[in-house]
Amino acid sequence: MSLEIQEDCVGISVNPTLIDSSTNEPNDLTTATSVVFRFLSPIADSVALEVNGSIDGDPTLGKVIYTSTDDEFSEPGTWKYQVKVTLSGGIIFYSKVSKIKVKANI
Repeated sequence: MSLEIQEDCVGISVNPTLIDSSTNEPNDLTTATSVVFRFLSPIADSVALEVNGSIDGDPTLGKVIYTSTDDEFSEPGTWKYQVKVTLSGGIIFYSKVSKIKVKANI
């Protein structure tokens, strides 16, 4: 399921649960040192926005969050995003690519 929002909204929370594809269980983020959200706009050929996120609650449940602070989602259309997590020891993994549908205002 993708998130649906209106363009130019501020305070939008993107809050996925990161799932280990080999076990189908939430990733344990207890040793995470970095959570980065990468967003690709509908008109960009490369990453349009890269922002720091954080762990949301109990790190063993695999939930991360980013809340927009400006009008980051100003381009209507289907955005894509992916979360990059760095664990202690330099281990890096990426979430699956997910979508956000940004609807135009009148």
